[in-house]
Amino acid sequence: MPDHWQETTLGEVGEVNPKAAPLAEDAPFVPMDAVNVGQRWVEYTEPRGSRSGARARAGDVLFARITPCLENGKTAQVQREIDRCGGSTEFIVLRGTERLDADFLYFWATDRNVRERAANLMTGSTGRQRLSPKDLAAMTLSVPPISEQRRIVDLVESIDNHIDALQGQIDATRTARQGVLSELLSNGGSDWNSSSISDLLTHTIGGIWGQEVGTNEVDASVIRSTNFTADGNPDSSDVAKRSVTRKQLAGRELQQGDILLEKSGGGPKQPVGRVLFIGQEMPQTVCANFVQLIRCNGERAEPRFLFLRLWLDHLTGLTQAFQAATTGIRNLRTKDYLLREIAVPPIEEQKRIVDLIGSFDEQISALERQVDAARGTRSGVLAELLSGDRLLDESYDKAVGW
Repeated sequence: MPDHWQETTLGEVGEVNPKAAPLAEDAPFVPMDAVNVGQRWVEYTEPRGSRSGARARAGDVLFARITPCLENGKTAQVQREIDRCGGSTEFIVLRGTERLDADFLYFWATDRNVRERAANLMTGSTGRQRLSPKDLAAMTLSVPPISEQRRIVDLVESIDNHIDALQGQIDATRTARQGVLSELLSNGGSDWNSSSISDLLTHTIGGIWGQEVGTNEVDASVIRSTNFTADGNPDSSDVAKRSVTRKQLAGRELQQGDILLEKSGGGPKQPVGRVLFIGQEMPQTVCANFVQLIRCNGERAEPRFLFLRLWLDHLTGLTQAFQAATTGIRNLRTKDYLLREIAVPPIEEQKRIVDLIGSFDEQISALERQVDAARGTRSGVLAELLSGDRLLDESYDKAVGW
């Protein structure tokens, strides 16, 4: 640590759960869902009336104290325009002082090392562990002079602005991709034919249900609703493993070019009907119950073309017309949906459409790699700045024109 920095505790230089007067009933409230990992500012507030819980004001940091929110990094800052607000009882409120810049405090609280140290201080039963405000206040940190804190904030904010700009390009490219796809599929041509979705398939089959009693069991990967993503590529970070019989595996083992259709379990914030495209070989992988396996007839439909058609259906809300709610669970009437008539171009035209949309996907992938690289740089730079291994003295002010 540099000689001009101070080793202290959070409670010595900042405020942890500062006392505050009762809130007016019309004061905004911040639920846990309004704090998103990697997003600096609270996403939204809602009316709540009189309530207990956190008390915060503009610039304060909301630090999630319960598992798994803490480990995941749910931390946000209250917007400048919000005077006072309430919040979930699972937030610890951190406030800057004349010795600790509020923005510097936010970046300190989002550092991975800080999060790991805080997680090790959690107590309670498995699945309901919490961090005590007292233990958080006792955590040590290295504090530079306030002027240097603000230089650190400025540098990290400049990296964040770069990441936001890249993300903006990704969002714009995705919007253009959707617009082009919608235009291509809605115009059609004289050589396009009408066909039900089911007529374009060789077969469709549901996922595995319970454990069958039998011999010759094998370990298989199981794609579930939790592995569905917005872009239709399987999220393999949390693919379940289970033993299945050869009988269960037969006919259900995924092949390259297969499409998976989510039939149930979307919940109120995520209607069912999402689709996944299996773009590579996935040996001994099956889909779970509530997920439908769809396999194309390659002579009538290019698999990725049909995937794009179904993906657009979900994105534009068309699949909601085929949903039914049973005991609060959303279900897709799969049979009715697969009988839906769609316009189908010749195979060569399907391939041209796939190639054109693929060029958008390549742009998005390239931008996402830049975002990942920038986030890696940010993480490393922030750790060095907070430890004092990288110093920003007065020369930084001249370099940026302060």
